[in-house]
Amino acid sequence: DKTKEEMFFRMPEIALSIYPRTGATILPLLVFGLNYAKYLLLTSDNIGLDDLKNMNFPTGIFPPEKLESETRKFMRIYSKRMDSLLTELKSSLNLMNRIMIEKCFDIEDKCAEIAYQKKSQKELEEFIDELNRDYH
Repeated sequence: DKTKEEMFFRMPEIALSIYPRTGATILPLLVFGLNYAKYLLLTSDNIGLDDLKNMNFPTGIFPPEKLESETRKFMRIYSKRMDSLLTELKSSLNLMNRIMIEKCFDIEDKCAEIAYQKKSQKELEEFIDELNRDYH
């Protein structure tokens, strides 16, 4: 029940014209998807709980006093699944996520290295084309 002014997520680096590092470009991509990550990174707008609810981001938002009952409800559903299936799903998702994140960190580091160099638009386009070839 907190307003956007009281609780929000934001990428302040962008507002300061600093290239975000240490996963700051990866987090919005993984959490919000490509379109909203672009919006967030290009505008540096605040995102509040209502924004998150509208994009179907959280699996659940509820008051702290309902945490235990909501967790128990989730666990009743979860416990009906086959252990081997859940293990396989969780393991494969973790592996895919790790590989994707490692590649994303590599790209983010390469971009950050040239972010403050005096490059022409043509040189930046060539750099992006090279990244596309390397990670395609």
